Formats: sequence, C-alpha cells, structure tokens
Amino acid sequence: MFYTKRKLQPVKNKWKPLIVIAFLIIAFLVKKFSGSANDEVALDIGSFKNIQYSAHAKCRMDCRKIDGTEIKEILEKGKINNSKTRKSSKGISYAFEGWSHDKQHVRVVCSPHGTSLVIVTVIDLGNNWTCDCG
Repeated sequence: MFYTKRKLQPVKNKWKPLIVIAFLIIAFLVKKFSGSANDEVALDIGSFKNIQYSAHAKCRMDCRKIDGTEIKEILEKGKINNSKTRKSSKGISYAFEGWSHDKQHVRVVCSPHGTSLVIVTVIDLGNNWTCDCG
C-alpha cells in the first residue's frame, strides 16, 4: 500500500465574504425574532397625568362598542405592537394590543403630548364595524 501525504488547504479567500454575509444574516434574524414585543419601544403609561381622546377616537369607540375602561385595560395590560408603532416628524404613536374584559381584541393607538396621553384611534381587531367617522 502506498500512502500519499496531502497538505490541508486553508479556506480560500473566495469563501470568506460568503461566511461573513451568512453570519450577518443569522445575527439579523436572531435579533429580529428573539425577545418580546416590548423590547424595541417602551412607554410608561403611569407617567401621564391624564388621558385625552381625539374626536376620531371617540367616534371609533362609540361605533366599535369600546369604552374608557377597556382603553385603560389595553394600555396597562396589552403589548406594544412594534410593527404598528410609527415615528414621524410629529412624534411617535404607539400601538397597544390586547384583550378587554368583554373579550374584544383591541388595538389602541396613542401618542404622548407633554403630560397627557392622547388616544388617536381604537380598533376592534376581531370585528369589522361600520363607522362613519369621516
């Protein structure tokens, strides 16, 4: 039997960029899909002196059968939906989602303004209510 000695070849340079790109993709996916919904943005509801309702929010609450106690429930016990939370030149609007005591799946969109928290709109995620809020 004849044995030949083979030299182990180092990883070729052409593979290094692919390895780096694969590592970056994996790191991005781990960051995106790990942790809770509240990791990216946070809002301390207790820091506001009062809650104000926009005219639009009042109309939506009326036609969607959602009252102020349900709004407070969602703000206190719900989770922030980062994919529906928006930043703009006017500031940030947070989208809270959760279940109310009467089993409605609700999204509350609110925006901090000084010491007040303004409720911008309210959505019943389980029902498509007909509203004429203009």
